[in-house]
Amino acid sequence: MGFGYGRYGSHGTIGIRTGTQINEYDEGLLIIDFLKADSDIILWRGKSTRVVEIHSAPEKIIQDIDQTIEKMLAQFPPDK
Repeated sequence: MGFGYGRYGSHGTIGIRTGTQINEYDEGLLIIDFLKADSDIILWRGKSTRVVEIHSAPEKIIQDIDQTIEKMLAQFPPDK
């Protein structure tokens, strides 16, 4: 909610604003799982979400994914 007032020449103004603002965006999710050999037991999971820029060049997309993977793997191995 907002409230404001102003003055223009000899006229005064008052404005009141209520409501919410909605922003839409696309979000990508990348998951890396390390599994125990010969089983489906997850030993470690890295997850990252990121806003996806529409119409990005393929090189930019690959660079963003590589940076995301680097950040996720920097957290491996987990602290005991």
